[in-house]
Amino acid sequence: MSQRDYRYDRLKNPFEPLATGFMPNNALCLAAASNLAYEESDSLRAQEVKKWGFSKFKTININKKPFVGTQAFVCADLNVLMIVFRGTQQRDLMDWLTNVRFRFVDGPIKNVENKVHRGFYEALDLAWPQLETAITDLRTHDQAIWVTGHSLGAALATLTAARLSLGDGIRNQQFDVRGLYTFGQPRTGDRSFVTAFDQRFEGRSFRVANNNDIVAEVPPMGLLLKYWHIDQLMYIDADGKLHPGIATYRRILDGINGLRSDFGKFGLDALKDHAMNNYMQAMRKYVEGLEVKQKTALS
Repeated sequence: MSQRDYRYDRLKNPFEPLATGFMPNNALCLAAASNLAYEESDSLRAQEVKKWGFSKFKTININKKPFVGTQAFVCADLNVLMIVFRGTQQRDLMDWLTNVRFRFVDGPIKNVENKVHRGFYEALDLAWPQLETAITDLRTHDQAIWVTGHSLGAALATLTAARLSLGDGIRNQQFDVRGLYTFGQPRTGDRSFVTAFDQRFEGRSFRVANNNDIVAEVPPMGLLLKYWHIDQLMYIDADGKLHPGIATYRRILDGINGLRSDFGKFGLDALKDHAMNNYMQAMRKYVEGLEVKQKTALS
């Protein structure tokens, strides 16, 4: 029995294809998909998304350098096409953090001088032909495109949204990405990239970060590297509660609180906070809390 939590009931928590603003049901679905991406079995993943109502499924698997590989899947129904990138396996995370290449390369956004992380963009570029084929084959009804991912997958998801909507797109045709939700995302580009990206995806892009998640703090900001984070931050505090944005000083205090509460327990807090299962549990807790409030208000 898998230890991963990717339970999602679309009848109970319907996905809204044309939503703007942070939508809890959509966040729950995309978190479940990001966790499901770690399963190795294509048939298991296809079977699971079919339960969610997505009858079309294609997998993307590149086993080349840089990184261990680039894995993703694309699924679709008549209204939604979802692109889901897998992140870095826990056993490879420390090697990835120490060996990751921080150099910039030209980014995907047209008509703007933008720079992005070399390793991330090369990883996406390797997968792009397979991704183009999957989108072309599955997007048969102009479905709304949603993109998601965790860890390295979150960076790839962000670059995909930028490349589809602001770059070359597919066969020189740009596609409007309706929504992007990422979990435990590292910094991906420079300020010019982030500025252009945020302007295009305002109200449709949400970056979820969990307390002391170490990956959400790399590559480091500095005078030489000049990496920036995309908006909008949705922060999970030390108690597992979700906050739409949070002041820097409150994040620092909450981070200390998280370290204090985790002191003496097995494992490193910064790595445990990065686990996609913990993101999934926080999203489920948030959605269930809203459901309880709604029922209380109606009673």
